[in-house]
Amino acid sequence: MLRWAEVKGGYRRGAVEFFLATCQFELAPAPSVEEVQANAGLVRDVTDVPVVLSAIKARPDYLLTNDKDFHTERTKTVLKKQGVQV
Repeated sequence: MLRWAEVKGGYRRGAVEFFLATCQFELAPAPSVEEVQANAGLVRDVTDVPVVLSAIKARPDYLLTNDKDFHTERTKTVLKKQGVQV
């Protein structure tokens, strides 16, 4: 995440580290390989399936992402049915 923030987001590493150190968050459990394979068609990009499944398991108040695939009506509908707001 820190590397992505530097390269893609244009943020300084220190700012991201400060944010992570001062906010409250919970790590979501990772889905099994079998769960990912069984839900491969859940979203357009198969590499996003573990994130979607983790969000469904964790039931966060909000899923924050700038990944365009999470902002499609299809994906937002799938997540909303599971109680996750993007």
